Amino acid sequence: GENKLIKLIKAIHKSKEFTEEDEEYLQEVLDLLKEGGIDKSSIKRILKSVEKEINPSKILVKIKSGIPKELFQGTFVSGADISGPKEVILSEYLLGKR
Repeated sequence: GENKLIKLIKAIHKSKEFTEEDEEYLQEVLDLLKEGGIDKSSIKRILKSVEKEINPSKILVKIKSGIPKELFQGTFVSGADISGPKEVILSEYLLGKR
């Protein structure tokens, strides 16, 4: 599941219709996926919701609706990975600018 979602995000990441904020958001999602910060049930739900979708904007909306916002607000802390909290702080900063 995770690898499939990572491939999907990488495929749409640089779509022409995306703003810089959209691209930053997708990068944050990729980082979370690589850290194991998104639970398997969310990943499954997202993949199921986008399996027949080809429009990158609609895929982005479904990814956003499938990932709880709390994951980007510092509530996810990985005890094993000390690089995690720094990235979470950065995502809080990026979200604060919106």
